[in-house]
Amino acid sequence: MGPRPRVLLVVVLALSAGCAGLFGGNSQTDPVTPVPELDPPAPGVPAPDQPGVGQVSVDADRLAAANEQARANATYTLERTVVVRGPNGTMRIERTRLSGDGDVALERLSIDGSGKLSSVVENGTLWTNGTTTWTRTRLSNGRTVTNRLVGSSPEPYGFGVDLAGHVLAGASFEVAPRDGRAGAVLDSRRAFSMSLPLVPLATGPAENATARLVVDGDGLVRALDLSYGASLGDQQLRVDIQHRVVDRGTTRTVSRPEWVPTTESTDGAIAARSNQSESTAVEKTG
Repeated sequence: MGPRPRVLLVVVLALSAGCAGLFGGNSQTDPVTPVPELDPPAPGVPAPDQPGVGQVSVDADRLAAANEQARANATYTLERTVVVRGPNGTMRIERTRLSGDGDVALERLSIDGSGKLSSVVENGTLWTNGTTTWTRTRLSNGRTVTNRLVGSSPEPYGFGVDLAGHVLAGASFEVAPRDGRAGAVLDSRRAFSMSLPLVPLATGPAENATARLVVDGDGLVRALDLSYGASLGDQQLRVDIQHRVVDRGTTRTVSRPEWVPTTESTDGAIAARSNQSESTAVEKTG
């Protein structure tokens, strides 16, 4: 029976130490909760410490490249509306581009202007397979002109093709998460300028611009709203652009229009030896 008190004493001391630890003794150190590092919401878009607060600069080249890559890897429809307002007229440009498999695309353009912003072009259609590009344009005098062109984005179709790249390079943005979806919403809270015209008018640089972009997680710029001021001679203009990418990954067929020759010789003349269709059946996922 002699050793028992000694064992009991050791147990009591151990329990006492444990109770002190459990109930917050003086030597207790408050636990530190590590702040998780947020993943970038899209390529080139930094994750702010507090989403939605503060201006950040995006990596414009990286995000623009990701946008182009995302568009190259999926079928989509691009819808863009441009409204130009001035003291002596208005112009409205509607543009729809159906992107098919590979480099096949069909684009339709309509321009409605008034006053000093009248246009010699009423509407037009562009078809390209990446190596050959044809356009058919109806002019305001009623004449229709069909051309085979070098490149895939001739005027006035080419204006604004790299719209997102121009906007991203010119502004700082406030970054906010999308509602339960991958990606981000970018809002410019300070006016910015762009040196290049973005519409088929010989305007001066874009000034006092504001922009809002909705970006998917892979960098696709799904929506872009841009507003800016510019000058055309002695006119002060206001330009509003709405850009949307819809039907991403939709299965569809982008066909060669009937007015596009099925085969051309090296000088662009029509060759009747082949009637092979270059219609492209599309089935891709985004």
